[in-house]
Amino acid sequence: MNKYPSLIKGYNSIGLNRDDYEELSRREIEALQADRPVRWYRSTSTEPANGTIVGKDPFSVKLTTSSIDGGSRILQHVQARTTSVIVIIDITEASGATWKQLADYISFVVLAAPKLGENFNAISIMSLYNNRTFQKTAPPAMTPFDSAIIQALYESETAVQSHDEQLEITRSVISRLGSSLHLN
Repeated sequence: MNKYPSLIKGYNSIGLNRDDYEELSRREIEALQADRPVRWYRSTSTEPANGTIVGKDPFSVKLTTSSIDGGSRILQHVQARTTSVIVIIDITEASGATWKQLADYISFVVLAAPKLGENFNAISIMSLYNNRTFQKTAPPAMTPFDSAIIQALYESETAVQSHDEQLEITRSVISRLGSSLHLN
């Protein structure tokens, strides 16, 4: 990060330069710099949603949007899209895990974009490195819970408010797993 600081800034396809994006927070930078078995960073682009005109406000230099769909409250004016994911594995720190566990852990990271530095529920492959160390009690592979999250995430409606999308994902996971879902 110190050698290539522009690596952690977003990319865009609407004519804005990298300086138009917020810098990573201190917490995000500390999480990336901390010793841990696996670290990741997701770079995103900001693109206009269908039916949206995007430009810059000449007075404030902020991104402005206007909709040609009549100002619908449902549609978002811009969408964030993943342009790249960088995953760094410290093989020494990652020792203890099987190749299957490590592959499933990385697959979940790439597909679901969890927040770096968080601890995860023991029913998820993401608990493999809770507290930045290998957990012997972690699942041997991606679990039905993990699969349900990924399926719900990719089936969710993206042209709604984030709160509504999160609620849809939660309902989908509960529906898929039913009574077998026990989060302790």
